[in-house]
Amino acid sequence: MSSVIRESFDQLHANENLIEETKQRLKEQRRLMEQGNQVPEESITSSSVKKTRKMPIFSTAAVAAACLIVGILLGSHFRIGNAGIAQSPVAYISIDVNPSIELCLDEKNTVICADAWNDDGKKILDCIDLKGKPCLDAVENLLNCQEFQPYLTDDCELNLTVIGSTEAHGRELEHLLQNCSAFRKHNGTTVLAGMDIYQEAHEHEMSFGKYLLYQQLHELDHSVTTEDCQHMTIKEIKDQICAHDSAHDNSHDSGNGNLHDNNNASSHDNSHDSANGNLHDSNNGSNHETEHHDSVQAVPQTEVPQKEVQHAEEQQHAEEQHYAEEQQHAEEQQHVEEQHYVEEQQHAEEQHYAEEQHYAEEQHHAEEQHYAEEQHYAEEQQHTEEQHHGDGHH
Repeated sequence: MSSVIRESFDQLHANENLIEETKQRLKEQRRLMEQGNQVPEESITSSSVKKTRKMPIFSTAAVAAACLIVGILLGSHFRIGNAGIAQSPVAYISIDVNPSIELCLDEKNTVICADAWNDDGKKILDCIDLKGKPCLDAVENLLNCQEFQPYLTDDCELNLTVIGSTEAHGRELEHLLQNCSAFRKHNGTTVLAGMDIYQEAHEHEMSFGKYLLYQQLHELDHSVTTEDCQHMTIKEIKDQICAHDSAHDNSHDSGNGNLHDNNNASSHDNSHDSANGNLHDSNNGSNHETEHHDSVQAVPQTEVPQKEVQHAEEQQHAEEQHYAEEQQHAEEQQHVEEQHYVEEQQHAEEQHYAEEQHYAEEQHHAEEQHYAEEQHYAEEQQHTEEQHHGDGHH
């Protein structure tokens, strides 16, 4: 919170003339107050009243304090744009590998500001300016800059988390980022998050993309803290999530195996008891009822894990199908854009050819007109000479 406020105030600047004029005015008011607490009329006149009144000594401090409070209240909600007008972000992108960098976007998906949430991110942002760029160009420039390359190793995990103004806007940003060449090169992952996680992540001094992964890991291991994840790379967090998932699956499978063995043992004992001729009929009947009861109780115990596995497989299949559809949509969109580019190029070439053809026709027309004028001039000259010769003969 404090860093966001500080960055907001750092972007506020006044021109030198205004600063100097304000200093001089404050000096003049201070001098007059020391003499008799009077302020010149022009400093307090309105359109209808002109009078001199006393200026309380504490007024300057009160105004400064009021401005500071207003700045603090607005600093966390607004950003100062290039034109000096406050702009409110409507969407966010968290870029996490080990550097954690967030981009704040306006309604046109243009970067208003970029914030770093660890030391590696700060080093990179010190060397590149992303403000005012379209978000796709900003991500492309960021991932391709020289300072980011040491983190983009072959086994790195590139995570892009998106918060849109609406869910549809978030999906649109996801598809847009998936067309980033650097993102595809490093097999990046996109995640859609809700706006509620944004402030919560910053309260724990983490980017919201990294904080979302922390929440997943914390659900599997309650001993993990935000302080632990602050010093971990995205790959390290994801590796721990996978390790816990594998351990959970193994324990689940071993539990199914023990249940199967116990059922087998129970069946074997019951079969052995039923085959024993020394048992009375009443006991046989009791054992038969017990065996039937055990078999009924065992049915849901063996079927539940199978349903869970089936549900997990169906969910995984649905996710793979959704990913394939998204990839196909991205490829189709890219094909459409390429086709549009080719058509524009062809149109530009045809227009250029038409302009050259038109220029050639104009040149040809000008030459014909010039030739006709020369021909007309020669005929007039010849006619004049003939007339002059006739006059001289007479």
